[in-house]
Amino acid sequence: MSRLKQYLEFNREIKRLISLYNASLYCFPNQGKQIKKSINEGEIEPMQKIYLNGIEEDKFFLAGNAHELANKLRSGFSKNLREITLIRAISALEVLLIELIREIFLHKKYLFHTGQKIEFSYGELLASDSISNIWSKVVNKECRKLQNQGFKEITKYYRNSFLIDFNSSKTSTFKIQYIHDIRHLLVHRLGKTDAHFRHTYNSQNKTIVLSEDFFYESLLDIINFGKFVSFSVDKLIASPNSFKIGNKNDTISTIEVKILDELSEKIFQSDFSFISGENFHLLGDIVNKIEKDDAELKINLCGPKLVVRDYIKILKVYQKNQQIEILSKTIKTKEKITQDDIDKIRSNVNKFDLTEDELLDLEKKVGIKKNMIKRILSELKLEIQNHS
Repeated sequence: MSRLKQYLEFNREIKRLISLYNASLYCFPNQGKQIKKSINEGEIEPMQKIYLNGIEEDKFFLAGNAHELANKLRSGFSKNLREITLIRAISALEVLLIELIREIFLHKKYLFHTGQKIEFSYGELLASDSISNIWSKVVNKECRKLQNQGFKEITKYYRNSFLIDFNSSKTSTFKIQYIHDIRHLLVHRLGKTDAHFRHTYNSQNKTIVLSEDFFYESLLDIINFGKFVSFSVDKLIASPNSFKIGNKNDTISTIEVKILDELSEKIFQSDFSFISGENFHLLGDIVNKIEKDDAELKINLCGPKLVVRDYIKILKVYQKNQQIEILSKTIKTKEKITQDDIDKIRSNVNKFDLTEDELLDLEKKVGIKKNMIKRILSELKLEIQNHS
């Protein structure tokens, strides 16, 4: 079972809904029989309106008379309960899909690097206590947009951004979309179908019909689909970061240092800030990983050339002041993969292993160097293997 808190909450919600529905089917018919018995024995007036706990207020209304209530209870209000339960169940799945995006952002921010723009006022930026406030606005905007666009756009988003293909699930995405559309009609048209729905699903019904078999089957589909997506996200989060996306060439540096003065440890914290050129930066902006072994650190940096070199200059100042000792240092520049590059390759290839001739043809077509194409294909292949 996935240990993601979002999946556990989803699973608890679905179980509560199933218990509520089944408990209603268990209790209501027996109560209906009891009311009929009371009518036959003259214990209650059959034609009087029935109110909860005998409180004659509209908000406590149960039925127009005892016979009506008995009939409703004997059928278990089953039709209405199935509709309400399915509405909440598919909504729980939608919440899960959106909340998992937030979880991925927490662990894999590089997957969200795109050319999209987002506006901030001076006040928002300057009032932010930390970069996390900015991150929150970015991911919240993305999630709100997807919530408004619906299941089809969420499907595309997972496939294009995370390489998680919902069609790989044993549960049909067509069925999940069908349940979404039923939910929409139940909420916005009280179950009355429209021409678009009837055409899409080849139905002649003027209203939504939820049989008990279809209802239970749909709940199972929702459970299994939620489990599939959660497991896929689990694997994605656990997989190593295969590549970072950006718009500039990366400078990659590995530095080994020995700490001589505990006061110098602050420069190795992710929130350590410094100036490069005219810009403020945090060490967390450029650090990939820091490994510590007693007083020795191994730091892997990746970022714009000027920023990486300016941070190294800071290390040299601390070394000059005998607060740290630089044991080794390597620097190399690597052309960075951009989101535009990835999108071009995805839309023009349907396999990962290309011949030299195919690579050359693709190089001319998309305007990306052959070696870069190989890197992108290799990294995309690795991503998919990590998910499978």
